[in-house]
Amino acid sequence: FGGPSLQVQQQGWFPKLASTDGVNTHFVVGPQLGTDGAEYSNVQMAVNAALAVRNHGERIFIKILPGTYNGAVYIPAGSPPVTLFGAGNSSADVTLAQGLEAAAAPATYRSTVSPNGQFLPGDRAFYMFQNCATLTTETIGTGCTATVWSQSNGVQIQNLTIGNSLLDTVDGGDHSAVALRTDGDNVILDNVRLIGRQNTFMVNTANIHNQTDNSRYSRAYVHNSLI
Repeated sequence: FGGPSLQVQQQGWFPKLASTDGVNTHFVVGPQLGTDGAEYSNVQMAVNAALAVRNHGERIFIKILPGTYNGAVYIPAGSPPVTLFGAGNSSADVTLAQGLEAAAAPATYRSTVSPNGQFLPGDRAFYMFQNCATLTTETIGTGCTATVWSQSNGVQIQNLTIGNSLLDTVDGGDHSAVALRTDGDNVILDNVRLIGRQNTFMVNTANIHNQTDNSRYSRAYVHNSLI
């Protein structure tokens, strides 16, 4: 093998988890608004709100109360470091879920991911949705199936479950259905469960046009987790 992987890295990385103990955050997601501080019922809404307030700088913490939350979660490139963390007693108490597979048509993608305008022009993550929603191919491909997709560096995911709910609802053939896709560097997963049909964890490197980028590294550190 040859290429950039054989070159000396310019920046070392020593993964260190940002503690969520006692974190005070305005970005709290819960099944019942107003209960336990929940200001959002949808995780993407909290991400959009957080990025509207802070587009760079210090880490953003998004707290997710116990429950199951259906729908895609996209964290765009250029975001400040983001931590998504479940507030339950275990990773099984908070689940982020969606069911898409690589063979789905772009129209199916649009109706599944943004049926009620979850992604709109002006949102920081809208370009990610558009990359998949405007495909002219018959199918969306593996990368667009992810329940959670992050293109940002420094993302941390803690104490929750991410699932692609396609699972065994289909036949025994190949059905790529990703739970988590990361394109950014310095990703940390701690006490996380990733459950998918096939290609469950897509550790990837792509640019904002969803094209493979071989000019940089994308590193992920996984601790105390199940894939």
